[in-house]
Amino acid sequence: MRFTLSEEQAAIRDMAREVLAAESTFERVRIAGEARQYDSELWALQRSMGWPGVAVSERWGGQGLGLVELSVISEECGYACASTPLLGTILAATSLAGAASNEQCERYLPSLAAGEFSGAVALMADTTPVPDAGEAGLIVVLEGSGGHVSLQPAQPVETIDPTLRYGRVVDPSAGEPLNQSSIAYDSALVVVSAHQLGLAQRALDLSVAYTSVREQFGVPVATFQAVSHRLAQAHVELTAARSLVYQAAWAVEVGDSESSAAAARAKSWLAEASRTVTGSAIHAHGGIGFTWEANLHWLFKRASMLGPYLGSARQQRGRLLEMLGTARTSSHETDHS
Repeated sequence: MRFTLSEEQAAIRDMAREVLAAESTFERVRIAGEARQYDSELWALQRSMGWPGVAVSERWGGQGLGLVELSVISEECGYACASTPLLGTILAATSLAGAASNEQCERYLPSLAAGEFSGAVALMADTTPVPDAGEAGLIVVLEGSGGHVSLQPAQPVETIDPTLRYGRVVDPSAGEPLNQSSIAYDSALVVVSAHQLGLAQRALDLSVAYTSVREQFGVPVATFQAVSHRLAQAHVELTAARSLVYQAAWAVEVGDSESSAAAARAKSWLAEASRTVTGSAIHAHGGIGFTWEANLHWLFKRASMLGPYLGSARQQRGRLLEMLGTARTSSHETDHS
């Protein structure tokens, strides 16, 4: 199967890229990061454009689009390193849509879709700082194929990434129980992977642009083998990553039997690739890349924080091995039945 965005999905991507290029410049990312506050103007704009409710059913006040469209928005927000609570909010909304009862959806989704309060998603028994949980009004805690939803506050945590407000859930077992559903977790993995893809792609684009004009010994730095090989490797990794992310988004959206495995593959790949590519971009910029004045560190820091979130690369590969073992056992039992 060859997956490409439809005309409508490509239009959403182009619109989001254009808006964020104008409204989420690195200058504004820096202002928000140094103040350790969200960009309130950008958040108001995202709310007015309906982004928090992109994948929420029209019944609950959303736009009724799918996980592919939501992944496009998440990728572009990662590309812009947007400093708003959108990531946590769309994760919470998507998780609730996949695991909440109709009554819970009616109570919580309209407010999330409108951005009236922000959300976040955490994993049970996981101490990894949760993006956007520091100021979230609603937190979804996923556990296996079920979980809980509550309006409890999280304990704010300062991290190396000052562009988002991280936190840890005080009581993961508190709140209302959710239905048993793997869709909620798989959807969250896809959305986060798309965001990581955007971060890494922006770092690679900045590196290509810089090394193409920066000269040493009278020639562009990009012509040096050590630099060109580094950039080529990053391109290969992100080409594979993009296929994994959007194949997973499609699989989860249509309920494909391999959707959980596809989501785990995407997250395991991006958990490492996003940090590797953003870190490699800093090296490609030479000495200037390590300075506070350079913008690459905003991308690297967020990629580093999102890597272990919702399950590290090692944990996702462990899940894949378990799925493979289960599939082989089932196949063996079928062959001998």
